[in-house]
Amino acid sequence: MQLTQDYLVRVYSIFPALCSVLTDTMTTRNVTIIGLELLQEFINHANVDVFANAEDHDPDEMPDTRAILINIPSKLLKRLGDFLYIPRLGSDALEYINPISNIVTRVNPLKLQAGYDGSVDTDIRDRTLEVFVPLLQLDSPSGLAKELGTNSSTGLPNNRVFDSIFPILSTQTGRNEAPLLAIQLLRELSKAKENRLGCLYLQERIVALASNEPRVAHLAFNHLYVEEDTKS
Repeated sequence: MQLTQDYLVRVYSIFPALCSVLTDTMTTRNVTIIGLELLQEFINHANVDVFANAEDHDPDEMPDTRAILINIPSKLLKRLGDFLYIPRLGSDALEYINPISNIVTRVNPLKLQAGYDGSVDTDIRDRTLEVFVPLLQLDSPSGLAKELGTNSSTGLPNNRVFDSIFPILSTQTGRNEAPLLAIQLLRELSKAKENRLGCLYLQERIVALASNEPRVAHLAFNHLYVEEDTKS
């Protein structure tokens, strides 16, 4: 077990199959949603003991759910980041609805808008938020947050992730708690010092939004842009 623990963590039980389903670009939208819900169940199970420390895991025992989840493959973490901004319609959506062969009986006015709320797949986005927040909490204060918010090859911010999170802060579609989950996700990302540049990348937009959103103001001035203590 001491020699093979790192490998067992990555191949244990159902997780490789779940990773394959979620990273396969040919997976249908309904199956993707089910996969996200299953992953959330595993994360909730691992999050029951919030005071547990994965580093305290006995190497002579099989890895528990938490030890497996914090070693989530990079390709799955990247794919989950993509899910934060999946178009609702079009050829780049998870499921293309052909307007020629499909009759729309009821049209929400938001669907006629060209803006963010009218184009994003909110079901996928909100389920992904519900996965990301507790997942990053499992490996707080950095670990997964660093991997998600930083490009491993360059060390620069993962702008795609930060750009995907920002519009959720003021979204008017999807679940009511989506903006709050986006705030929590940014707070978890800010705990990794490597994501400092990513937070600065959003600074101008965050501060502008904070003037109208008290919760965003609290996030900005208590977590994202706190001045470092210069006292010796």
